[in-house]
Amino acid sequence: MTPTIVMFCAKRYRFSSEKAAYLWLMENFLRVRPDLLSDPAIPKQRNGRPLLSLSPIDTPDQAKLPIGMYVQTNLSNQQKVRSLDSVAQRVGLKRGRDWEWHAHHQPTPRYIDGDALLAQFEADYRPISN
Repeated sequence: MTPTIVMFCAKRYRFSSEKAAYLWLMENFLRVRPDLLSDPAIPKQRNGRPLLSLSPIDTPDQAKLPIGMYVQTNLSNQQKVRSLDSVAQRVGLKRGRDWEWHAHHQPTPRYIDGDALLAQFEADYRPISN
């Protein structure tokens, strides 16, 4: 078990494991937008299974959140952070502003803000008008 510290809504929380921190953050993200499961672009894992579901999928690697949704749990630290980034973006939260993740002695994947990157690209590469 890897102790993990997360920040959510400007408050820090300490968990005894990455899994506990992941499940807590995921539940709080989904409380922001509980209709996420009706979104056709719901995040999927690389194996094609949905990251979130309303009913259990035939796999032991799921946990039922108190809000009634099921979430995949057999993920590496990097997969957890990527999954959190994906769900956070869909509910309108940004890492570094609204939430953060720090697993003890584990590197955290760098966050790339897609909106800011696109805005910078558009500013730097405006079409040349005649």
